[in-house]
Amino acid sequence: MYPFSFGTYPLDNFCCQLSHDQNKTITSLDLSSASASENAEAAELQRMIAVEQQKAQFQAQVHTFTDVCWDKCIDKPSSKLDSRTETCLVNCVERFIDTTLTITNRFTNMVQKGGMH
Repeated sequence: MYPFSFGTYPLDNFCCQLSHDQNKTITSLDLSSASASENAEAAELQRMIAVEQQKAQFQAQVHTFTDVCWDKCIDKPSSKLDSRTETCLVNCVERFIDTTLTITNRFTNMVQKGGMH
């Protein structure tokens, strides 16, 4: 699908970490007066929305990788990638993932420790 691989990074975990707070954007449905089947339908709808939000977040990240790494690594368009360009793209994406995960983890730690108000 893409001209480079993501190496051995756990992308499912990465995607979930990036979209961890996405569920908070979903308005909670008032389930107190709903029937059991309505509750199940509402819960399934919320789950489906959360999945779609995670997919959208992941696609946005891939788009960002493409923008950043294309500008950094592609000197001139050609019909195929040479080894130097491919290595540059792989390294660029891996550093981008590393940086994003580090920032996400530090922010999460700050919030858990009460460092953000």
